[in-house]
Amino acid sequence: MTTKNYKQYIKYALLASISLAGLSSCEKMLEEKKFDFIDPQDIPDSDEGVNQWVVGTYSKLLDDMFRWNLFSTSTGI
Repeated sequence: MTTKNYKQYIKYALLASISLAGLSSCEKMLEEKKFDFIDPQDIPDSDEGVNQWVVGTYSKLLDDMFRWNLFSTSTGI
């Protein structure tokens, strides 16, 4: 094969891969998970519910700790 054939082969392979990616469905990737609310009945039944509850609790605690830390800083007075 010559250099021209290699370039043409690469061009067609790139075009085919882009077309394949464009034609494939990405609907599952676009589904949103709700992290702001979980039904209390779901917490003991699933590991995902427990994980969301723990992450939500820690994020709330860390956010509040940051805010309280702002009050205790020295202002240099």
